[in-house]
Amino acid sequence: MKIKQLSFICSLAIASTSGYASSQASDIDFNFGGSIKTIMLHDTDIAGAGINIPGNSLLGKSTSSDTKIDASLSQFKLGASQTFNDGTSIGSQVVLDFNANNDGGMSPRLREAYLTWSSEKGQLLVGQTWSTFMDMRNIPQSLAEATLSGAVFKRQPLIRWSQEFGSFKYDVALESSTNDDIQNPFEEKLDTTGAIPDLALGGEWVHENAWFRATALFNQLRLTYQDKEHKKSGYGVQLSGGWDFTDKDRITFLAYRGEGTDRYLLGLNSTGPTWNANTQTIDLREAESVMVSYARQWQPSLKSVFAYGKVSTEALDWQDVLRHDTFTSTQYAMANLLWTVKPNLTLGAEYNYSQYERSQADERDNHRIMLGVEWKY
Repeated sequence: MKIKQLSFICSLAIASTSGYASSQASDIDFNFGGSIKTIMLHDTDIAGAGINIPGNSLLGKSTSSDTKIDASLSQFKLGASQTFNDGTSIGSQVVLDFNANNDGGMSPRLREAYLTWSSEKGQLLVGQTWSTFMDMRNIPQSLAEATLSGAVFKRQPLIRWSQEFGSFKYDVALESSTNDDIQNPFEEKLDTTGAIPDLALGGEWVHENAWFRATALFNQLRLTYQDKEHKKSGYGVQLSGGWDFTDKDRITFLAYRGEGTDRYLLGLNSTGPTWNANTQTIDLREAESVMVSYARQWQPSLKSVFAYGKVSTEALDWQDVLRHDTFTSTQYAMANLLWTVKPNLTLGAEYNYSQYERSQADERDNHRIMLGVEWKY
């Protein structure tokens, strides 16, 4: 997004209100909000990494230590809604931050931009937002963004229909797809421009103190090689849930298994569908992941979150034979202490550990310490 466009959007937002209060223009309600988030961070064994640091970001980076200050996850939020006489309503949301390049610079990025139409029958959502395949409730609260290995973490354009029946809810969605993650180790001339949307399905049960969600994703990988089209079907399934077993304690979990849907997972790099020039096929690797978290509310203004995630995948047989070096597993752990000093003002300290292993090269890891402040408005 160009800076000129961002300035125009921000001007409109500031002119509307301050403090995320609603104002009435005709019969449409507008709102504006966001956050200012500034973090000082120290990495022990990597230099040049951004504020988001899944295990795969260690690859190819300097092994020096690094200390810096980052404000790129600060956000602007704009919204509008309208209710009609028949009881239906339309809502919209636009969310921007400045972490497009994940390099510490202030690079404007469109995170979300979507429209919802709601009626007593259900809700239709169109635009860019979090994937139907993921469970946002299982992404633990972090001082920055919790880039836990193995968690499904994806924003992209989609069309989704959702409907609730008491404690049950289902989602059906078509989500924007790409073949750009097809690996090409033989450096053949491949045309990967043709794509069809992924199909995402979700179902969940929600209780007063717990929830359980099951999701599935189906995609088709396509490429053209020497005027011949090649296709391969991939899939992913995820089970997730959480339980507030006291009014101060929450645990969550998720488990994933799939082939050809690696781009949805944090922590994997160069492990997706791979072109095999010898057999002229698209080969897929199985991947599995788990993630658990525990949140504790020590006092009304004091909270801690502990989380761990790991994802692993086996190298293809021919990669082993050719001694082709590739990712095999990554893991990530975090622990923090968050203090709400004033309403909407939070101070925090957090420790992160990230690590990866490869089929041939030595493994690497990193320890990160963060101190930060966030004000939501």
